[in-house]
Amino acid sequence: MLFFLPDRAREDRLHQLLERRSLTTPVATAVRDRLNAARTVADAIWRPVGNAAQRCRLVALGALGDRPDERALARLDRRPAG
Repeated sequence: MLFFLPDRAREDRLHQLLERRSLTTPVATAVRDRLNAARTVADAIWRPVGNAAQRCRLVALGALGDRPDERALARLDRRPAG
């Protein structure tokens, strides 16, 4: 889940609140001043909850989630067309 916030104070507060919870979905935030300095939203402007030290590129956030259940995906591939 991605949140785009107007300033770093709100971003810090949201991170404080979310870090107290047991999240089952990866969450990352970005703030306006980071976007203004970047070329696109895909750049390293995203701050994952639980990792305040480093901002990530949008494409790297996919690695934060759980690994896909390959057996479940294989079952979906075998569904009859209809």
